[in-house]
Amino acid sequence: MHEERRRYFRINDTVDLSYRISFDPNGKDDPTFELIAEQDRRMEILIAEQKHHHPDLVELIALLNQKIERLTHLDRQSKTTIAFKARSVNLSACGLAFEEHEALALGAQLQLFLAVSPETRLEIEGMLVDCQPKDNGHYTWRVDFINLTPATQERLIQHVVQRQSAQLANRQLL
Repeated sequence: MHEERRRYFRINDTVDLSYRISFDPNGKDDPTFELIAEQDRRMEILIAEQKHHHPDLVELIALLNQKIERLTHLDRQSKTTIAFKARSVNLSACGLAFEEHEALALGAQLQLFLAVSPETRLEIEGMLVDCQPKDNGHYTWRVDFINLTPATQERLIQHVVQRQSAQLANRQLL
């Protein structure tokens, strides 16, 4: 017998989403994180060299760098940049689907960063199980969550049920 793929309720929702490809079966490496780390090292050297000659300018550059880091939620330990983007998704407690500009190989593994509400931010591992082209030149990525903790899955279930209830209530008001 086939395993039931729709194990949980699914909703269409808008969430803040970012991701990092942690494994690409085609072996393509994304040099972005190493490039950012190298730029940070170079900035630190230049700032140290100019600190005594142009203290106001150095302070301005340091403040701008801090602002950029806050905006992108730069995590220096994992070398991950998370620039959240509001996206329309189809979400359940076992996976999600969303539109992306490029195709990706099936089996690719992702680190997903979801802000489903202001108080609920989740970091979830996922695997790309489907990548279908759309008429607009984009692709629909379907991602199954993997290695979910029971607590994270419970938070997802709660969010889906709450959003589904709110959506049904809005329909009844119309």
